Amino acid sequence: MIMRALAENEKTESYSMDLVQRAEGGDAQAQYNLGMCFFNGDGTKSNDIEAIKWLTKAGDGGLPRAQCVLGLIYSSGEGVNKNLKKAFEWYMKAAEKGWPDAQTSVGAAYFSGEGIEQDYVKAVEWYTKAAEKGDPRAQTLLGACYAKGNGVPQNQNEAIKWLEKAAQQENEHAKYFLEYILGSKNDKKCNNSSPIGQSEDELVARYGIPKTKDEEQQALLFEKSGYEIKVVMRSKKAVLVCIEASKNKKINEEEVERLLKENSTEQNWSKVQNTDKNTIYKTSSGELADYNKASGALTIATTESLKEPINDQKKLY
Repeated sequence: MIMRALAENEKTESYSMDLVQRAEGGDAQAQYNLGMCFFNGDGTKSNDIEAIKWLTKAGDGGLPRAQCVLGLIYSSGEGVNKNLKKAFEWYMKAAEKGWPDAQTSVGAAYFSGEGIEQDYVKAVEWYTKAAEKGDPRAQTLLGACYAKGNGVPQNQNEAIKWLEKAAQQENEHAKYFLEYILGSKNDKKCNNSSPIGQSEDELVARYGIPKTKDEEQQALLFEKSGYEIKVVMRSKKAVLVCIEASKNKKINEEEVERLLKENSTEQNWSKVQNTDKNTIYKTSSGELADYNKASGALTIATTESLKEPINDQKKLY
């Protein structure tokens, strides 16, 4: 689960009576550390209720890290009832203090319209704040907005500029977007006219991206870039089935259905079931629109396992 993974990967102070006393005394950082101890079971028994209680105290005390984590908790529904409006409110508290992760999440909420009215312009504003601080996720999403003209005039130069910044930080999604953009330019060399002073071939070599002219695979790479957080291995397995289908023009429906069921919530599996089967599995050459819908169905099914907002799939194309 997301919060468990966060607690395990983030080193905080271990549980102790001294930590409890400082937390009870109003020390916001101690309250945050204590909350994470309860989430992770670090020195004490795991207890979601106690974890959220102490994280909320830390958030109310103005600690932006706690506010950002509370946003994640309420957006995922882990340990609490899922509440996207409350998630947005917590993210905004941290974002207004200049916390890049929270600023990116505020932008994502405005982009998806989850927890707040959809507003691409505001999404770009918040992505820009975080991107300028060096946040690779924000840089990737901002680059995507420029590539598609969402919230800003379409500008491929700006898109590549921001995607390059994120790719330099090893952001895989930025690399996928660069592959899509460079592939869509029909192999025309940028050379000195490139906004970053490199040809497409040099960029591809720099980022280690296998250059492909296969439109179906490019569509899938672009689709994968719609993820707003790390792509877990189970999700990748489902998407790889679609990659294989693009190669041999044939898909194993039973294998796809098995993977979708394995990685989907009941609600999202229902969405896939209600989609025309011919649309989901049609991957014949030259039918790119249908392939987009097929990979979109896979994304809807698999990203929900990440407990994160899902972008409007239509905006990815």
